[in-house]
Amino acid sequence: MIVASEHHYNLDGSGYPTLKYRRALNFYSKIVTICDVFDAMTSERVYHQVPASPEQVLRGMIPQADYKFDSCLLKVFFNTVSLYPPGTLLLLDRNELALVVGKNADDLLRPKVKIVGTTQRLNDRGIRMNLADRNPKTGAYYRSIVRVAEPLEFQINTAPYLLDDE
Repeated sequence: MIVASEHHYNLDGSGYPTLKYRRALNFYSKIVTICDVFDAMTSERVYHQVPASPEQVLRGMIPQADYKFDSCLLKVFFNTVSLYPPGTLLLLDRNELALVVGKNADDLLRPKVKIVGTTQRLNDRGIRMNLADRNPKTGAYYRSIVRVAEPLEFQINTAPYLLDDE
């Protein structure tokens, strides 16, 4: 019953129900709060007909850590749900297409990928890269994500790249 009562109450005391005295939230209420927000924003609801993409919702949750969401639990949720799950096609800043092949535990916003070509031409094999890698001289990332792309947008069959172990 406590979870049902608290899951719209935020860490900073905002939300509802309005409590006479502020108190620490139940551990399970904190978990359900994160899951409930994610589900509500990525699903069609009466109050919004067009659901947001999981990427948009997860990016929007990051700035709310420590006042709405427990930051440790939010990180666990991100590790479980993943901002960029394996198989996600990404458009990179060099006009390249890359398939996510794994998470990067040190930086969830910069996964491990396989670059499969450019928006103009695909390669026979992909080139593996960690998007968290930086140029040692400048400290700049070698590549950055522009957006999530749909395979149909670029007429790409992602399966052969995902099944290729190299």
